[in-house]
Parts: sequence; C-alpha cells; structure tokens
Amino acid sequence: MGEERMKVLEMLAAGQITVDQASQLLEALGELPQGRASPAPQPQPAPQPRPRRAPVGLRPDQIAELKMHGVDAAFVRAMRELLGDISTDQIIELKNHGVDSQFVRSLHELGITDLSTDAIAELKMHGVSAAYIRDMRELGFERLSAEQLIELKIHGVDPGHIRALREAGLEDLSPSAIAELKSHGVDAAYIHELQAMGHGEASAEEIIGMKSGAGHAPYVIETHALHRGHEGEA
Repeated sequence: MGEERMKVLEMLAAGQITVDQASQLLEALGELPQGRASPAPQPQPAPQPRPRRAPVGLRPDQIAELKMHGVDAAFVRAMRELLGDISTDQIIELKNHGVDSQFVRSLHELGITDLSTDAIAELKMHGVSAAYIRDMRELGFERLSAEQLIELKIHGVDPGHIRALREAGLEDLSPSAIAELKSHGVDAAYIHELQAMGHGEASAEEIIGMKSGAGHAPYVIETHALHRGHEGEA
C-alpha cells in the first residue's frame, strides 16, 4: 500500500475528510483504480466524471486544503506556469484575493514579471489593474513600485486628478506628494484659489500645510487680507 494512500486513509479515519473526498483524492493520486470500492462500506454514488490527476508534487493533505478553498488542478497548473513553483499557501492566497491567470498575464504583458505573490494579491485586492498601471505610465510614471501604485489607488488618485494638478501648475510632483495632496482634499480648484491670493509658487508641502491649518482657501484669503491690513496700520 503506497505511502500517499496510507495518509489519505489516516485522514479519513481521523474524520478530516469524508468518504467521497477520500475517494476523489485516491483517484487523483492514481491510487484508486476506476471501479474499485470506496475505502469504507458505503453505497456506491452515482457515476461522476473522473477528476483530473493532481499536479505532481502535492501531498494528500495539500490537495485537501486546496479543494477546501475552491482551488482545482487547472488553477494550480496555470499559476505555476506563470509564477514558477509557488507553494500551496501562495496558491491559496492568490485564489482568496481573486487573482486569476488573466490578471497575472496582464501584468506580464506590461513587463511586470518579478512581483511576489503577496504583491500580486495586494494589487488585486486594492483594484490596481493593468489599465491603471498603463494610465500611470502614460503620465510619465514608468517605474512605480507595487507599493506606490497601491498608495495612489488607496487615496483615490486617478489620471484625471493628476492632469488637473498639472494644469494648475503642479507639474513635478512625486507619487507620494500626489497621494498626500489627495488625502488632504487638495484639488485643482483649491490651488487656483490660492493662486488668486498670491500663493502661486507654494510647494505641495506648503499647500498641504495651508489646507490642514486653515481649511478652505477663502479663509486663508481673509486672514491674508487682515494681515496686510495690520501691516498697513503699522
């Protein structure tokens, strides 16, 4: 009796898997010839299509865990063809985050082939698609890391927001500065209001400081006028 067959029977005896699951595992491992009785005396189930053989190198407990997470042999093969000999835990992580072979291929088509499975799962979870990456590249951000892309996406930065900032005069912003401006509610309209009161040369850091300390630009304009009035009286 093969070692893998013994492990399946031990899992069955321990109640870790059902009789049907044990039968499927044994068939996937090639240990249960078609037509042979199940490992326990049970009525024969209705005929089912013979499952595909499990990918080479997987233990029975790994196969059971993959099955529990809805991972089939086709998904394992596709991920390993694209990402190399990744572990069952990594495969499950990708599946749980909705990563499929199409998503991974779309990254590869952009030349992004060196990401970890964690990074791929994070990109998918935060909605960073190949189209989003392509849009960022068209704006001149050719070498954004996965962390930078996620930061921009989390803060709601889209191509239109970046174009509007540039049209308002903020042309050389870093990805982090763009995310900071967005997170503090600084948009092109706010920048135009500041420019109207003579702050056209303010840096991103200064703009954030004004936004954080005074709120809306009209308030800044009012205090600015009061300050000028006091200077005149002096």
